[in-house]
Amino acid sequence: MLRADSASLRNVCGRICGAIPGNAEPQLGEDIGHPLTQSASNSLQMPFSVNELFTFPNLERPTCVKETRSQNLTSTVKNILLLSALALASCQADDAKHKNPIEVGAVSWLRDHPSALAQSKKSGKPIFLLFQEVPGCAGCKQFGKDVLSDPSVVKSIEENFIPLLIHNNKGGKDLEILNLYHEPSWNYQVVRFLDADGNDLIPRKDRVWTSEELHQRMNAVLEKSARTNITTAPKTERLAISQYCFWTGEMKIGAIDGVTCTEAGFHDGREVTLVDYDPTKTSPSKIYQQAKLAGVGTGVYLDDPSLLPGAKKLTSDYRAAPTSDQKKQLQGTVYQKLNLTPEQATKLNAFARTNPSLAMNHLTPSQKKQLTQ
Repeated sequence: MLRADSASLRNVCGRICGAIPGNAEPQLGEDIGHPLTQSASNSLQMPFSVNELFTFPNLERPTCVKETRSQNLTSTVKNILLLSALALASCQADDAKHKNPIEVGAVSWLRDHPSALAQSKKSGKPIFLLFQEVPGCAGCKQFGKDVLSDPSVVKSIEENFIPLLIHNNKGGKDLEILNLYHEPSWNYQVVRFLDADGNDLIPRKDRVWTSEELHQRMNAVLEKSARTNITTAPKTERLAISQYCFWTGEMKIGAIDGVTCTEAGFHDGREVTLVDYDPTKTSPSKIYQQAKLAGVGTGVYLDDPSLLPGAKKLTSDYRAAPTSDQKKQLQGTVYQKLNLTPEQATKLNAFARTNPSLAMNHLTPSQKKQLTQ
């Protein structure tokens, strides 16, 4: 999308208008006494009419030929300026609508306490209540950038909780909720977990500032509220499967249920797909059989080859393929701009080109929103 500011637009349009004879140069922004201003809500304010914007003072009209030429050029410049101004306004409005402050990460937040309680009561999900300083200090920004933008954290929050954000350095409704929960103003971030009545599900705790610590807290809440705990990745086991092309191997093996992560690599002089899988959902035998049926299984390697007849030992001689060979089906797609977990990257690589609707099922709501921006 076009990105511009008023200064650059004046620069471009000034050069265009320099071709007009005499002193018939359109005056934009502060040149006509109406500076382009931006309000606190980032919506573009233009305190002038379109006709006023394109006023040409002291326009000379010596001949009909020159008048026609000047009128044509004036009309062209007017259209350019109008489109530029509209594009600038659209860009600024779009940014204001979609971009989270860095302090609150990539989560899609509610900002109304009663609405969060109502949604919690309806869905049965607990409330993830963040008290945060916005705009905040370096530590607040780091928490938003590292923890609240961690795809695994964002996924868990958005799928298992009702996310509610309260600014701890603002007045109005924010201050009311701050006082309701006896939280200090201008404090570091604090996360509270509430039931549908607004009561704490687990005791409040300060200084929970890493993804690992936050996952532990979320797990405790989900266990107490009798919801399925999906915030911690399952314990996985590993194997490698050889094929003629690991680009295709990663795509087809990544689509198998129970496969959590894949990597293109080399082992025993062959191209292989290294596979992490959830042993509660599948087995080496099932994965290898499905790989052979998909045409991407010519051999299998395990840490313990005795588990599968015909398997060979997976040794430390394995080496990963270059980055340019990893997740080849994902390259050149819109999903590349997203911050994906390894499991998401594996499943999107499997389905991005063959089943886009299924691929979208592996994204969080905030990631889906990013794709529309």
